[in-house]
Amino acid sequence: MPRSRDADQDPKVLRRNIERALRRDEAPADVLPMLERLQHIAVEGSEDRTFADRRLAEMLLESAPWRAALHIRRLVAAAPDDDATWALMGLAQALLGHYRYACASYRQALARAPGNPWYAHNLGHLLDVALDRPRDALAHLRRAHRDVADEPAITCSLVHALWRCGQLEEARTVLEPLVRRGGSDPDVTALALELARAEGQPTRRALGGPRRKAENKVVASLVGDAAEAAKLAPGRKATALRLLADYLREVRASGDSPVLAGASVLVVARVDGARALPYELVAAKLGVSVARLRARVRAMVSALRVAPGDRRYSARTERVTRTSRN
Repeated sequence: MPRSRDADQDPKVLRRNIERALRRDEAPADVLPMLERLQHIAVEGSEDRTFADRRLAEMLLESAPWRAALHIRRLVAAAPDDDATWALMGLAQALLGHYRYACASYRQALARAPGNPWYAHNLGHLLDVALDRPRDALAHLRRAHRDVADEPAITCSLVHALWRCGQLEEARTVLEPLVRRGGSDPDVTALALELARAEGQPTRRALGGPRRKAENKVVASLVGDAAEAAKLAPGRKATALRLLADYLREVRASGDSPVLAGASVLVVARVDGARALPYELVAAKLGVSVARLRARVRAMVSALRVAPGDRRYSARTERVTRTSRN
Protein backbone atom coordinates (compact mmCIF):
# COMPACT_ATOMS: atom_id res chain seq x y z
CA MET A 1 0.00 0.00 0.00
CA PRO A 2 1.50 3.42 -0.95
CA ARG A 3 2.46 5.63 1.96
CA SER A 4 2.73 9.38 2.16
CA ARG A 5 6.01 11.20 2.70
CA ASP A 6 4.80 12.18 6.16
CA ALA A 7 4.52 8.51 7.10
CA ASP A 8 8.22 8.06 6.37
CA GLN A 9 9.21 11.06 8.47
CA ASP A 10 6.82 11.03 11.43
CA PRO A 11 7.39 8.07 13.83
CA LYS A 12 3.83 8.23 15.17
CA VAL A 13 2.26 8.07 11.72
CA LEU A 14 4.64 5.34 10.58
CA ARG A 15 3.96 3.27 13.70
CA ARG A 16 0.20 3.49 13.12
CA ASN A 17 0.71 2.28 9.54
CA ILE A 18 2.86 -0.60 10.79
CA GLU A 19 0.28 -1.63 13.39
CA ARG A 20 -2.40 -1.54 10.70
CA ALA A 21 -0.25 -3.73 8.44
CA LEU A 22 0.36 -6.20 11.27
CA ARG A 23 -3.36 -6.45 11.99
CA ARG A 24 -3.93 -7.23 8.31
CA ASP A 25 -1.17 -9.87 8.54
CA GLU A 26 0.73 -8.39 5.60
CA ALA A 27 3.80 -10.23 4.35
CA PRO A 28 7.00 -9.75 6.39
CA ALA A 29 8.75 -8.50 3.24
CA ASP A 30 6.35 -5.53 3.23
CA VAL A 31 6.45 -4.83 6.96
CA LEU A 32 10.19 -5.19 7.61
CA PRO A 33 11.25 -2.07 5.61
CA MET A 34 8.68 0.00 7.53
CA LEU A 35 9.96 -1.30 10.86
CA GLU A 36 13.57 -0.64 9.85
CA ARG A 37 12.62 2.92 8.86
CA LEU A 38 10.86 3.47 12.20
CA GLN A 39 13.85 2.09 14.09
CA HIS A 40 16.05 4.55 12.19
CA ILE A 41 13.99 7.73 12.71
CA ALA A 42 12.59 7.15 16.21
CA VAL A 43 14.38 8.76 19.15
CA GLU A 44 16.53 6.31 21.09
CA GLY A 45 14.76 5.24 24.27
CA SER A 46 11.32 6.25 22.96
CA GLU A 47 8.31 3.93 22.89
CA ASP A 48 8.37 3.97 19.09
CA ARG A 49 12.02 2.86 19.01
CA THR A 50 11.31 0.08 21.50
CA PHE A 51 8.28 -1.02 19.49
CA ALA A 52 10.39 -1.22 16.30
CA ASP A 53 13.23 -3.12 17.98
CA ARG A 54 10.89 -5.67 19.56
CA ARG A 55 8.92 -6.32 16.38
CA LEU A 56 12.10 -6.58 14.32
CA ALA A 57 13.55 -9.05 16.83
CA GLU A 58 10.44 -11.22 16.70
CA MET A 59 10.18 -11.16 12.90
CA LEU A 60 13.88 -11.82 12.28
CA LEU A 61 14.29 -14.51 14.93
CA GLU A 62 13.68 -17.48 12.62
CA SER A 63 15.45 -16.26 9.47
CA ALA A 64 18.28 -14.14 10.92
CA PRO A 65 18.75 -14.75 14.66
CA TRP A 66 22.03 -12.80 14.70
CA ARG A 67 20.20 -9.69 13.45
CA ALA A 68 17.40 -10.32 15.93
CA ALA A 69 19.98 -10.47 18.72
CA LEU A 70 21.20 -6.97 17.83
CA HIS A 71 17.72 -5.58 18.36
CA ILE A 72 17.27 -7.60 21.54
CA ARG A 73 20.47 -6.11 22.97
CA ARG A 74 18.96 -2.65 22.54
CA LEU A 75 15.81 -3.82 24.31
CA VAL A 76 17.83 -5.25 27.20
CA ALA A 77 19.77 -1.99 27.52
CA ALA A 78 16.52 0.01 27.58
CA ALA A 79 14.67 -2.31 30.01
CA PRO A 80 17.09 -4.65 31.81
CA ASP A 81 14.36 -5.91 34.16
CA ASP A 82 12.06 -7.18 31.41
CA ASP A 83 11.99 -10.98 31.73
CA ALA A 84 10.41 -11.50 28.28
CA THR A 85 13.30 -9.69 26.59
CA TRP A 86 15.86 -11.88 28.36
CA ALA A 87 13.90 -14.98 27.30
CA LEU A 88 13.87 -13.72 23.73
CA MET A 89 17.64 -13.31 23.94
CA GLY A 90 17.91 -16.87 25.24
CA LEU A 91 15.99 -18.17 22.24
CA ALA A 92 18.04 -16.16 19.76
CA GLN A 93 21.32 -17.37 21.23
CA ALA A 94 20.09 -20.98 21.26
CA LEU A 95 19.25 -20.72 17.56
CA LEU A 96 22.74 -19.35 16.95
CA GLY A 97 24.27 -22.29 18.83
CA HIS A 98 25.60 -20.06 21.63
CA TYR A 99 24.26 -22.34 24.33
CA ARG A 100 26.12 -20.93 27.33
CA TYR A 101 24.94 -17.43 26.44
CA ALA A 102 21.42 -18.81 25.98
CA CYS A 103 21.50 -20.42 29.43
CA ALA A 104 22.77 -17.20 31.00
CA SER A 105 19.92 -15.30 29.35
CA TYR A 106 17.29 -17.73 30.64
CA ARG A 107 18.81 -17.41 34.12
CA GLN A 108 18.30 -13.66 33.85
CA ALA A 109 14.69 -14.22 32.76
CA LEU A 110 14.09 -16.61 35.67
CA ALA A 111 15.60 -14.16 38.16
CA ARG A 112 12.94 -11.64 37.08
CA ALA A 113 10.04 -14.11 36.73
CA PRO A 114 10.83 -17.10 38.97
CA GLY A 115 7.33 -18.51 38.58
CA ASN A 116 7.53 -18.98 34.81
CA PRO A 117 7.78 -22.74 34.14
CA TRP A 118 8.77 -22.31 30.50
CA TYR A 119 11.88 -20.33 31.39
CA ALA A 120 12.85 -23.09 33.82
CA HIS A 121 12.13 -25.75 31.20
CA ASN A 122 14.13 -24.04 28.46
CA LEU A 123 17.09 -23.54 30.77
CA GLY A 124 16.96 -27.16 31.96
CA HIS A 125 16.54 -28.54 28.45
CA LEU A 126 19.56 -26.60 27.18
CA LEU A 127 21.68 -27.74 30.12
CA ASP A 128 20.74 -31.37 29.47
CA VAL A 129 20.80 -31.59 25.67
CA ALA A 130 23.08 -28.78 24.50
CA LEU A 131 25.66 -28.61 27.31
CA ASP A 132 25.57 -32.26 28.43
CA ARG A 133 24.86 -31.34 32.06
CA PRO A 134 21.75 -33.38 32.94
CA ARG A 135 22.39 -33.25 36.70
CA ASP A 136 22.42 -29.45 36.63
CA ALA A 137 19.25 -29.53 34.53
CA LEU A 138 17.19 -31.59 36.98
CA ALA A 139 16.36 -28.84 39.47
CA HIS A 140 15.00 -26.57 36.71
CA LEU A 141 13.07 -29.34 34.96
CA ARG A 142 11.54 -30.60 38.21
CA ARG A 143 10.49 -27.06 39.01
CA ALA A 144 8.82 -26.68 35.60
CA HIS A 145 7.11 -30.09 35.87
CA ARG A 146 5.79 -29.26 39.33
CA ASP A 147 3.96 -26.24 37.89
CA VAL A 148 2.84 -27.75 34.55
CA ALA A 149 2.72 -31.50 35.05
CA ASP A 150 0.29 -32.09 32.17
CA GLU A 151 2.52 -30.55 29.49
CA PRO A 152 4.16 -33.35 27.45
CA ALA A 153 7.19 -31.25 26.42
CA ILE A 154 8.08 -30.49 30.02
CA THR A 155 7.43 -34.05 31.18
CA CYS A 156 9.54 -35.61 28.43
CA SER A 157 12.42 -33.21 29.06
CA LEU A 158 12.43 -34.14 32.75
CA VAL A 159 12.25 -37.86 31.98
CA HIS A 160 15.13 -37.53 29.52
CA ALA A 161 17.35 -35.86 32.14
CA LEU A 162 16.39 -38.37 34.82
CA TRP A 163 17.17 -41.25 32.47
CA ARG A 164 20.58 -39.79 31.62
CA CYS A 165 21.32 -39.43 35.34
CA GLY A 166 20.45 -43.09 35.95
CA GLN A 167 17.35 -42.30 38.01
CA LEU A 168 15.24 -44.82 36.14
CA GLU A 169 12.57 -45.45 38.76
CA GLU A 170 11.68 -41.77 39.06
CA ALA A 171 11.83 -41.38 35.28
CA ARG A 172 9.34 -44.22 34.82
CA THR A 173 7.04 -42.79 37.50
CA VAL A 174 7.03 -39.35 35.86
CA LEU A 175 6.42 -40.76 32.38
CA GLU A 176 3.71 -43.25 33.36
CA PRO A 177 0.75 -40.80 33.19
CA LEU A 178 1.65 -39.95 29.58
CA VAL A 179 1.99 -43.63 28.70
CA ARG A 180 -1.40 -44.41 30.24
CA ARG A 181 -2.93 -41.53 28.31
CA GLY A 182 -2.09 -43.42 25.11
CA GLY A 183 -1.95 -41.89 21.65
CA SER A 184 0.83 -42.05 19.08
CA ASP A 185 3.28 -39.48 20.45
CA PRO A 186 6.62 -40.80 19.14
CA ASP A 187 8.64 -39.06 21.86
CA VAL A 188 6.67 -40.69 24.67
CA THR A 189 6.97 -44.06 22.91
CA ALA A 190 10.71 -43.63 22.38
CA LEU A 191 11.30 -42.70 26.01
CA ALA A 192 9.23 -45.61 27.28
CA LEU A 193 11.22 -48.01 25.09
CA GLU A 194 14.56 -46.57 26.19
CA LEU A 195 13.58 -46.90 29.85
CA ALA A 196 12.46 -50.48 29.25
CA ARG A 197 15.79 -51.27 27.62
CA ALA A 198 17.72 -49.66 30.48
CA GLU A 199 15.77 -51.73 33.00
CA GLY A 200 16.22 -54.95 31.04
CA GLN A 201 12.52 -55.32 30.20
CA PRO A 202 11.49 -57.03 26.94
CA THR A 203 10.93 -54.56 24.11
CA ARG A 204 10.94 -56.75 20.98
CA ARG A 205 7.20 -56.58 20.46
CA ALA A 206 7.08 -52.80 20.83
CA LEU A 207 10.10 -52.23 18.61
CA GLY A 208 9.39 -54.43 15.60
CA GLY A 209 6.71 -55.97 13.48
CA PRO A 210 3.88 -54.59 11.38
CA ARG A 211 2.88 -51.87 13.88
CA ARG A 212 6.26 -50.12 13.66
CA LYS A 213 6.22 -50.40 9.86
CA ALA A 214 2.73 -48.89 9.77
CA GLU A 215 3.85 -46.00 11.99
CA ASN A 216 6.80 -45.34 9.68
CA LYS A 217 4.47 -45.23 6.68
CA VAL A 218 2.24 -42.71 8.48
CA VAL A 219 5.19 -40.43 9.26
CA ALA A 220 6.47 -40.69 5.67
CA SER A 221 3.01 -39.79 4.38
CA LEU A 222 2.80 -36.78 6.71
CA VAL A 223 6.23 -35.58 5.59
CA GLY A 224 5.06 -35.90 2.00
CA ASP A 225 1.95 -33.83 2.72
CA ALA A 226 4.03 -31.17 4.46
CA ALA A 227 6.56 -31.10 1.61
CA GLU A 228 3.75 -30.59 -0.87
CA ALA A 229 2.25 -27.74 1.19
CA ALA A 230 5.65 -26.06 1.57
CA LYS A 231 6.38 -26.51 -2.16
CA LEU A 232 9.62 -28.22 -1.28
CA ALA A 233 11.81 -29.13 -4.25
CA PRO A 234 11.42 -32.67 -5.64
CA GLY A 235 13.55 -35.20 -3.81
CA ARG A 236 13.77 -33.17 -0.60
CA LYS A 237 11.19 -35.31 1.19
CA ALA A 238 13.89 -37.93 1.76
CA THR A 239 16.12 -35.28 3.34
CA ALA A 240 13.32 -34.22 5.68
CA LEU A 241 12.85 -37.85 6.77
CA ARG A 242 16.59 -38.19 7.38
CA LEU A 243 16.69 -34.95 9.36
CA LEU A 244 13.74 -36.15 11.44
CA ALA A 245 15.50 -39.45 12.16
CA ASP A 246 18.63 -37.55 13.24
CA TYR A 247 16.55 -35.38 15.54
CA LEU A 248 14.77 -38.29 17.20
CA ARG A 249 18.11 -39.98 17.81
CA GLU A 250 19.50 -36.79 19.35
CA VAL A 251 16.63 -35.56 21.51
CA ARG A 252 13.78 -37.12 23.46
CA ALA A 253 11.25 -34.27 23.31
CA SER A 254 7.49 -34.13 23.05
CA GLY A 255 5.50 -33.75 19.89
CA ASP A 256 3.04 -35.79 17.82
CA SER A 257 3.78 -37.10 14.34
CA PRO A 258 2.16 -34.26 12.31
CA VAL A 259 4.14 -31.59 14.17
CA LEU A 260 7.41 -33.51 13.83
CA ALA A 261 6.79 -34.15 10.13
CA GLY A 262 5.88 -30.53 9.41
CA ALA A 263 8.81 -29.14 11.37
CA SER A 264 11.32 -31.40 9.58
CA VAL A 265 10.09 -30.10 6.22
CA LEU A 266 10.27 -26.48 7.40
CA VAL A 267 13.84 -26.94 8.65
CA VAL A 268 14.84 -28.33 5.25
CA ALA A 269 13.18 -25.29 3.63
CA ARG A 270 15.27 -23.12 5.96
CA VAL A 271 18.44 -24.97 4.86
CA ASP A 272 17.43 -24.31 1.25
CA GLY A 273 17.36 -20.57 1.97
CA ALA A 274 13.61 -19.90 2.13
CA ARG A 275 13.15 -16.21 2.94
CA ALA A 276 9.95 -16.83 4.88
CA LEU A 277 9.01 -20.29 6.12
CA PRO A 278 5.43 -21.28 5.08
CA TYR A 279 4.21 -22.12 8.57
CA GLU A 280 0.58 -21.34 7.84
CA LEU A 281 0.43 -23.56 4.72
CA VAL A 282 2.01 -26.54 6.47
CA ALA A 283 -0.09 -26.06 9.62
CA ALA A 284 -3.30 -25.98 7.57
CA LYS A 285 -2.30 -29.09 5.62
CA LEU A 286 -1.47 -31.12 8.75
CA GLY A 287 -4.18 -29.73 11.03
CA VAL A 288 -1.80 -28.40 13.70
CA SER A 289 -1.14 -24.97 15.17
CA VAL A 290 1.46 -22.55 13.81
CA ALA A 291 2.75 -22.02 17.35
CA ARG A 292 3.54 -25.72 17.81
CA LEU A 293 5.30 -25.86 14.45
CA ARG A 294 7.40 -22.81 15.30
CA ALA A 295 8.39 -24.30 18.66
CA ARG A 296 9.39 -27.62 17.09
CA VAL A 297 11.38 -25.95 14.29
CA ARG A 298 13.32 -23.97 16.91
CA ALA A 299 13.96 -27.17 18.85
CA MET A 300 15.21 -29.04 15.77
CA VAL A 301 17.47 -26.21 14.68
CA SER A 302 18.90 -25.96 18.19
CA ALA A 303 19.36 -29.69 18.79
CA LEU A 304 20.94 -30.42 15.41
CA ARG A 305 22.67 -27.02 15.09
CA VAL A 306 21.20 -26.54 11.65
CA ALA A 307 22.35 -23.49 9.68
CA PRO A 308 21.18 -22.11 6.32
CA GLY A 309 22.94 -24.13 3.62
CA ASP A 310 23.91 -26.81 6.16
CA ARG A 311 26.01 -29.35 4.23
CA ARG A 312 24.40 -32.31 6.03
CA TYR A 313 20.98 -31.50 4.60
CA SER A 314 21.62 -29.28 1.59
CA ALA A 315 20.42 -30.15 -1.92
CA ARG A 316 23.93 -29.49 -3.21
CA THR A 317 25.41 -32.10 -0.89
CA GLU A 318 22.78 -34.60 -1.99
CA ARG A 319 23.61 -34.00 -5.65
CA VAL A 320 27.31 -34.51 -4.97
CA THR A 321 26.60 -37.70 -3.01
CA ARG A 322 24.37 -39.13 -5.72
CA THR A 323 26.95 -38.34 -8.39
CA SER A 324 29.73 -40.04 -6.44
CA ARG A 325 27.63 -43.18 -6.05
CA ASN A 326 26.81 -43.45 -9.74
